[in-house]
Amino acid sequence: MIVTMLTVGAAITFAVAGALHHRAFHSAAEDLAFYDQILWNTAHGRPCVTSFISYNYLGQHMQPVLLLFALLYRVWAAPELLLVAGGVIAAAAALPLYGVVRNLLRHDGAAVVVVAVYLLSPYLHQATNFDFHPEQFAPFLVFLGYGYVLAGRPRAAFPAFVPVLLCARRTRRSCCWALPGSAGYTGSGGWRWP
Repeated sequence: MIVTMLTVGAAITFAVAGALHHRAFHSAAEDLAFYDQILWNTAHGRPCVTSFISYNYLGQHMQPVLLLFALLYRVWAAPELLLVAGGVIAAAAALPLYGVVRNLLRHDGAAVVVVAVYLLSPYLHQATNFDFHPEQFAPFLVFLGYGYVLAGRPRAAFPAFVPVLLCARRTRRSCCWALPGSAGYTGSGGWRWP
């Protein structure tokens, strides 16, 4: 219950702070406007086109996760959608993190403390306050996948880890350890390589 309240409070805080930051004209053109324009153009039949660069965005980064937002832009084409989604998903990572820590430490109180530290982390606040980047989704996906690994369900972990590869190349590099590791962990039986 405490973790859920902390997570919901953080999600609301991050979402409102992101929207207010944008409404106060503190958004950056190289970040939020860049993605906003790419998504608007993609939603309207011009995939990954932007006036910020002279070539298609796919030539710079391959981030298929943006296609989901392009679909959502057909319904609500606004930068606030990106800011709210980024804040909510960054906060939602606390839920699978709680499960991972509780599984590893076997102590609910310690797991709540780790979740609180995550949600209060200045690095997380900086990431959610730095407009929009698909990398914001990586912690949720990694914690979710790792939770499946610890629960002895490595096959269920694979679909959780794969979207991390769709976020950004920096995220792919930093999370490459997750896929091979999940293949060999058998839960209480330890590590076994197939």
